[in-house]
Order: sequence, then C-alpha cells, then structure tokens
Amino acid sequence: MSAIKFYIPKDLTIPIELRIKVNDNIDIYYKGIDNGFGFEFTIYDVNSDEEAMKIVKEITDIMEREHNESQHGVSWRTVSLEMVKTNWDFYKTVIWKYRVGDSY
Repeated sequence: MSAIKFYIPKDLTIPIELRIKVNDNIDIYYKGIDNGFGFEFTIYDVNSDEEAMKIVKEITDIMEREHNESQHGVSWRTVSLEMVKTNWDFYKTVIWKYRVGDSY
C-alpha cells in the first residue's frame, strides 16, 4: 500500500484541481470528468504506465470505499479504469469512470 496524502499547494487558497502526494514524491492532480461520473487523474514523476495504473487503482478503491461507507445506501461501482494519455518523460493521464449503485 502506498502512502497517499491529500494536500493543498501552499501557493493556492482554493485549488481548481484536487491534489494527492504518493510516497512523498509522486504528484497527482485530479478533477471530475465532464461527461458522466468519474475522475481524470494526471500523475507526475511515475516510472511506468503499470505503476500509474496501480496507484490510481489504490486511490479509486479508497474513494469508492469511503463514499460507500458515508452515503447511506448510495454506492459507487467502477465501470472502467483507462490510460488515456502518456507523456513518457513528464506525466500520465488515467480516467476512472463509475456508476452510482445499481443504476444501470
């Protein structure tokens, strides 16, 4: 399990994108997607597509579990987790889509 911490950058009062630090050296920005239920994760300073997917899977498992425990019967269920963009030297982008409960 990775060390995952939410943080607000010191230079921002209200961030537009939410941010996570993993193992004190991998930065992840994430925001909701425009077309449906889901989040777009941009992962910086990660070594491979596989490592990026593993980290995002850990994060989405936590998000899903915490939402399900706090929302009194409204649960999130993963639909897909997909690598959509890779800049080999700089970042990777992963899209996580989910559905609400048994809605479809």
